[in-house]
Amino acid sequence: MKARTMKRFWAVLLCLVMVLGLLPAAALADEGPEMETTELDITKTVAQAGNVAPGTATFTFELLLGGREDEDGNPIYKRLGTATITTDGAGTTQHTLSFQTPKDTVDGEYPDTIWYDVYLREIPGGDPCWDYSDALYQVNRSASDDGSYSYTFSLCSESGEDDTQPTAAFTNNQRLPGGKRGP
Repeated sequence: MKARTMKRFWAVLLCLVMVLGLLPAAALADEGPEMETTELDITKTVAQAGNVAPGTATFTFELLLGGREDEDGNPIYKRLGTATITTDGAGTTQHTLSFQTPKDTVDGEYPDTIWYDVYLREIPGGDPCWDYSDALYQVNRSASDDGSYSYTFSLCSESGEDDTQPTAAFTNNQRLPGGKRGP
């Protein structure tokens, strides 16, 4: 009986020592980069099909980190975050998307930043009543003297044009029953 109690005592003591030994490592674990809120302006156009105006619709956008390619040269993106907007009816409206992004750090002379390869696009939804925008924009960030940032957008296209825009524009076309598209 005494040997059994001693085995339990040593087992409990060993577990306690192991748990206490892991606590400092857990406390020092990297919590990840410091985050900041990034707000991006977009223009959303909803095109009506037929005589019936679209009702309320929700569209989702994703902010992506690029810079890598697979063996076939296709870009590989890492999702930094998503944001949604809601529209009501046809027309063009302005929206601001809000994302949490890693804050720049300065290590030596040059800042460590993600903003060389950041992209914005709409996530195609599963609603057959919509044709979703396939536009992909590179997000360009400029710093002001006061430390604030402004953003512009360059549409990624095969033509290679470098047309910088103050907002990213996305158009969705409503589909009629039977798959017919709007204007």
